Amino acid sequence: MLVVVAAISATACLGQKDSSGGTPTPGGSGWTDVTSWEGEGNGDSPKFQISTEVWRVLWNAEPDEVGQGDFVVHIYNEDGTFFLNLFDSKEHGDNIRKGGPITGTLGVEGQGDFFLRIMTGRSYDVTIQERR
Repeated sequence: MLVVVAAISATACLGQKDSSGGTPTPGGSGWTDVTSWEGEGNGDSPKFQISTEVWRVLWNAEPDEVGQGDFVVHIYNEDGTFFLNLFDSKEHGDNIRKGGPITGTLGVEGQGDFFLRIMTGRSYDVTIQERR
């Protein structure tokens, strides 16, 4: 499964921001927003439903008051069972500038009802999109 997720993640990361500063869209593929929200610090996202096999999570996490801080995103099934460790900035070591914003887009495979558990000292915004 890791190989499939890595391949989907690589595909999802091919997007570029459009000139209006909007959401990244990969080369000609259609992505539809499912939900988005803003938050600060540790917490669970609202629950959301995915009806397609491929979806992605986009995030932007601003620096915390100290000017650093990790950003962790786990995906859980609606019933609270663990689904996937999507992103953990600690795993990227020196490749993440913790003094600046942490942004990312990663693809996920699988339909269902989910929520995200975010662990951070940062404020952030997150968008969930399905591939159409």
